[in-house]
Amino acid sequence: MQVTVKPELNDIAPPSIQEGAQTSLSQSNLLKHPTLESQIDLILGNTECLPILKAVRRIFNDLVRLGDCLRMMEPHLHQVGETLALLELVQADTLALLDFTEKKALKTEGISDLLYAVLDGMSFALRHEVRRVFEDDLGDLSMEDPSEITQAKIGDAHRILTNCLQQSIITLAQVFDPRLDGRQLFDNSQVRLKQSLVLCKDLWTMLNLVRRAKRSFDVYQINQVIDCVKSFRNGSMHYLMYRDWGHFERIVDQLESSLRGDVDSGQVLHQFLTYLETLLGQVKLRAVLGGVMTDFFCNQIGNEETELEWTTDELRLAYELYMAG
Repeated sequence: MQVTVKPELNDIAPPSIQEGAQTSLSQSNLLKHPTLESQIDLILGNTECLPILKAVRRIFNDLVRLGDCLRMMEPHLHQVGETLALLELVQADTLALLDFTEKKALKTEGISDLLYAVLDGMSFALRHEVRRVFEDDLGDLSMEDPSEITQAKIGDAHRILTNCLQQSIITLAQVFDPRLDGRQLFDNSQVRLKQSLVLCKDLWTMLNLVRRAKRSFDVYQINQVIDCVKSFRNGSMHYLMYRDWGHFERIVDQLESSLRGDVDSGQVLHQFLTYLETLLGQVKLRAVLGGVMTDFFCNQIGNEETELEWTTDELRLAYELYMAG
């Protein structure tokens, strides 16, 4: 879905959301959540470099403003035409933010290596998700599709963009306050629990497949790994922290290169397996999983002879947690 002319909100939005959306998209310095505003002010309170402070504040403001627009759209996602038009505005404003980040903020004098890396990773992730939503998910959307399919695609797009913006805010805020827990900024622990459970399960499945391929190394097992990686890229990869995206992509690029015969496949499979084990261990440490995953997912990882799988009890508990709330 390409944006050619940026329309006025009053031309496309129903009265129920005109006022809120107009405010959200037109006032670049507005943070609608007092708690979030005060948290960000506190986080940036010790930032002494004025150029960096101005650039980061601009990015925070735009991220929250876009998130506000998505939040106000949520009750009206069934209004397909209006929602798609508003999503086009979100797309245009997000691309403008990325342009500022890449051409201005990343070139700010005095920027630290950590802040540069986080902004660069955030920009990569945002661009990836915007392209995924508007070119892949919504790009072939037709008003002739069944309404349930159309609304499901719009709902998925809304969820992906909301998660992407929230994680961008959390990741950027943690540069200035490494002790920050994302739950201080967004009260969505139940959603994050579900996402983390899905992520654990998908990483667990990928671990199984890579381990089998490493043992047998036949075409069928290799193709299963490739299919799983593709599915992960298009699915639960966006539940990872953004800083992990680039590393995952590099490892996968090496794997694909090895399957073309450019490098030793056995060695790359071993590296991929080690990386997935480490990554799953990191996901297990998420605060939202505290007290839930103490012994679940990695208790067999050190044993090369043991097939990794969930027990019936583990699957039942995971399902109950996923469905909770």
